[in-house]
Amino acid sequence: MEANENTEMAPEVLPTETTEEAKPKRTKLLAVIVVAVMLVAAIAAALVLMGTPSTPGTNHTPSAGAQADKSTINIGDVVTFTSMATDVDKDIVDYAWYFGDGTKVNGTAATAAVVTHTYTKGGSYLIYHIVTDKNGSVADNEAALIRLQVLLYSPVLDTLGSPVGWSNTTAPHAYAAATNDIIKPNTTIGFNMTGSYGMQWVWNSASNHSELGFWDFIGSTEYNMTGLTYLSNVTLQFGDNVTGYATAGSNAGDFIATSHNYTKAGHYAAKVNVSAIRRNATNVASNVTTQVIVTIHVLKPTTISTGSIKNPDAFIVAEFGGPQYLDPALDYESAGGEVLNNIYDTLVTYDRDSPSKMIPALALEVPTLANGLISADGKSITYNLRQNVKMHDGTTMNASDVVYSIQRVLRMHDPSSPVWMLEAYMNGYLSGYIGQQVQNYTGAVATTIYINASLPADPLHLITDADVQAVAQAIVFAPNSSAVTFRLLQPYLPFVLITAYTVCDVVSMEYVEAAGHGGIVNGEQNVWMKTHECGAGPYKLVSWDPGSKIHLVRFDDYWGAKPALKDVFILQVDDVNQRILMLQSGDADSVVIDIAYQSNFADATKYRIFKGLPDPGLRIGVFNFNIDTVGAAAYQSNVTNDFFVDVHVRKAFCYLFDYATFNSTVLKGNANQPNSVITKGLFGYNASIPKYNYSLAAATAELKLAKNISGKPGKSWWDDGFKIALFYNTGNTARQQVCLFLQKALNDLAPGKKFDATVNSLSWGSAYLPAQQNKHSKMPFYFIGWGADFADADDFVQPMLYSAGTYPYYSNYNNSAIDAKILQAQNSLDPVVRAQLYSEISMLAYQDPAYILAYQPASFHVERTWVAGYYFNPMFGNLYFPALSKA
Repeated sequence: MEANENTEMAPEVLPTETTEEAKPKRTKLLAVIVVAVMLVAAIAAALVLMGTPSTPGTNHTPSAGAQADKSTINIGDVVTFTSMATDVDKDIVDYAWYFGDGTKVNGTAATAAVVTHTYTKGGSYLIYHIVTDKNGSVADNEAALIRLQVLLYSPVLDTLGSPVGWSNTTAPHAYAAATNDIIKPNTTIGFNMTGSYGMQWVWNSASNHSELGFWDFIGSTEYNMTGLTYLSNVTLQFGDNVTGYATAGSNAGDFIATSHNYTKAGHYAAKVNVSAIRRNATNVASNVTTQVIVTIHVLKPTTISTGSIKNPDAFIVAEFGGPQYLDPALDYESAGGEVLNNIYDTLVTYDRDSPSKMIPALALEVPTLANGLISADGKSITYNLRQNVKMHDGTTMNASDVVYSIQRVLRMHDPSSPVWMLEAYMNGYLSGYIGQQVQNYTGAVATTIYINASLPADPLHLITDADVQAVAQAIVFAPNSSAVTFRLLQPYLPFVLITAYTVCDVVSMEYVEAAGHGGIVNGEQNVWMKTHECGAGPYKLVSWDPGSKIHLVRFDDYWGAKPALKDVFILQVDDVNQRILMLQSGDADSVVIDIAYQSNFADATKYRIFKGLPDPGLRIGVFNFNIDTVGAAAYQSNVTNDFFVDVHVRKAFCYLFDYATFNSTVLKGNANQPNSVITKGLFGYNASIPKYNYSLAAATAELKLAKNISGKPGKSWWDDGFKIALFYNTGNTARQQVCLFLQKALNDLAPGKKFDATVNSLSWGSAYLPAQQNKHSKMPFYFIGWGADFADADDFVQPMLYSAGTYPYYSNYNNSAIDAKILQAQNSLDPVVRAQLYSEISMLAYQDPAYILAYQPASFHVERTWVAGYYFNPMFGNLYFPALSKA
């Protein structure tokens, strides 16, 4: 699995005022941070809607929330801001807006509930909104500041990197970043202006002007240009009336930074001015300045609250990214998996935190050889079904629903879905043979009598989706009205574990087949079910606002123990600072966050931390063997389409990652360095398989062996150099750091940035996964995670190394020797043989790497101390909400 991880309808609002990461990517030497912030409704209105009575004659404090119609704009663009403030008394008299650039407007509902503002300077802005009622009660959006990025000014250059035209008429490029922009009073933060640059042309002869490169000569006259380096001065005003910072005579490679302590609460516009000398055609100099602004918000002392339990009947978790789909026949990533685990049920499930001990769910008992539910030959598994189970649409679950659910996955057979878990063991990837002759399939797969009887007898018949459907109906069926049977190609005892995965979630057949809900169309996705659900799980879906929030409500007709908490809100909060703030203020009960931030939660009276529990999952950097060079060029990448086809390039990158330093500094030692996709703790793990370790010398040697067939004849990538785009999903700071580590290692390989990278982020469900699930992707290298679906080595080698597996299918990695051994291991019942095959697979993958095996994580979870019931099971997407309560 891809990792990033009641009868009355509840109101679609949050019960408190809450909200919803990215290394600058470069667009024409342009540093950009793209962060989306979504704001939601707040305390007073929500409490009233959720049943808190009002008292006549009592003034109610308003709530303040706000939203913007854009999150990233160009200089000069207009943004519309809309107040989401509410007041039970309907007596808000003043709406105030602080735009983050030092300007403010305020007024009545008629004049300031909706405002527009034009941003004339590039930078990173926070927008602060305050409302006041007629009795002087005030509320603000401090726990949910709007975040806006205005793209920085970039000088216009030609293809040689020279300013357009013979005279430099462009202003310098200004860049500034703060180490934190939402802070408590008396906090010191750092400002970094490194990356700013200017241009200075000094003509030896004013008559020699041309558009030639700045190292060119005309006759004996050299164009003397200091290059894209020189800055006459840099100044920074902190915005709080304290004397600023200034430096002069800097070059682009110089480290330009300072720090400042903000002592008082406030909303400050820190303004950075970068100046450079511009000379016209007659050598007349003038100083040109570019300004960039970074908003710093210093919290009110009362913002961080340690008060009583907030929202006692709701659980609020802030995460980054969001689901790709909510259809269990399609979704195959941790954000969606978390939701599916809570709104659907499977036939069996895990016994709390055990990744291997099974207990019944929709089945009455777990099939075993001993109880006869697994046949003596191991090829048939039957589940007797629980009776009187209500579905979310009010129907009663029966065997037809279960059969329909499994056949639906097989008939849709979407290549990016977890269908492989069923096809690998039930029909031998029959969908992959569509369009081929039957004899091709039967010649390659050890088929069963049931499959053969379902296919046309003509060996030349071309397999169709109708054949896939016929086989699906033969291999999963109902022997009676209260049981379902799975038929396997060969014995595979871990198959029972697969039936605990979301791919075997039981949907209501009546609901999916209802008018407008799409039913089953062979070989196609169901558009309706991507965003709707109808299962039998402990929670049901109220709403999904992609990019913002998911609202679940307790299903009071649930067959099992009723959840303690009525409502669950899963908020997409890509900004790590906002997630920290929400947990500190109590507006979130838990947040998904990297262990690097654990020092923010050291107070054991407020926070509870769980960490270090073993996780068989894996975090990997994926090499793309078929790069969309046009798409990648937009991210400043110049490597060829087949860059990673050369094994020496891949080995070089494996040597470029500093595994030990990353683990100790970023992960705080809370991880292992893997030597294979079969991680420590899994059957088939072999500690003797070698690892790649950080070595610039070894990387250099490999690049000298890597031929650039698109470059100069006989030249290697070491000779030619390159720049590559690296990608991570927005909000995942650990993955961002992986990319930054690689970028630094590339820069360290040779002087002058002969080897370089850009670091870029895309939003998880809406952009990152679609780009990853493209066989000709614009992402040359991207970082992703794999969470265990079931505790067996095959769950790792098949999706990560088999040529038709989840990742190789899109990255185009193919190793026929590995493929053969994976199939051998699947078909073997001898654990000694399987272990040997998995060792051989791991060694082959070391010699022909498909990934940078960055780290095997350990668990890290943080929550408020009022939360009870949490446990860690690596087989779940993240949280299992029915286990949680507040006390």
